[in-house]
Amino acid sequence: ACMDLCAAPGGWLQVAVKYMPMSSTIVGVDLAPIKAIRGCTTFVDDITTQSCRAQLRRCTPEGVKYDIVMHDGAPNVGGNYSAEAYTQAALTLDSLRLATEFLREGGWFVTKVFRSTEYHALLYSMQQLFKKVESNKPQASRGTSAEIFVVCSGYLAPQKIDPRLLDPRHLFAEYEGPKQARMMGIWEYGEIGADAHVYLFYFFLFFFICLLVSRRTCRRGGVQGGW
Repeated sequence: ACMDLCAAPGGWLQVAVKYMPMSSTIVGVDLAPIKAIRGCTTFVDDITTQSCRAQLRRCTPEGVKYDIVMHDGAPNVGGNYSAEAYTQAALTLDSLRLATEFLREGGWFVTKVFRSTEYHALLYSMQQLFKKVESNKPQASRGTSAEIFVVCSGYLAPQKIDPRLLDPRHLFAEYEGPKQARMMGIWEYGEIGADAHVYLFYFFLFFFICLLVSRRTCRRGGVQGGW
């Protein structure tokens, strides 16, 4: 069984139909209508709502757990990257919450993620729920795009899940992670990385200017040695 969250226009559903057995349960949901795809059940709803969760239950045959949950959701991109990245990260947590409810033990979760300061917190949450978590940027994804895809395999199906792992207000506020991870979140990813390199350039420029001024001041004052 396969569940596709934020599935419009339906490309991943078409792949699922092509490669999964004909009798498979394939369900897709999105805020935008999805053109009918033979072998799929689709509906319009918001994945963050209880109504969507209830509709997913109605579309799922009794006793069926999903082998894979996929998520390709993102907000409309405007100009405020930080806000958009946070919204996308929160949406990813909503999809992960649904995955924990519908996945079978050992199942897979595949999601799009924006590279941002929330990235490592998201990975931490997934690592508590799956045996293996890997990040990948497919060749089909534009090099200038901030999106990457995270593939989680081996769902642990714990009896009890700490709700803070799936709550953006707690997860993104409390997770600190190793210093190296925080630096990677600043320097390596997306538009934030580009801005950071500019700031680094100006920091060193300011440092060298101060150094030159200090050397000239020492010479005029007759101080030997100096810098």
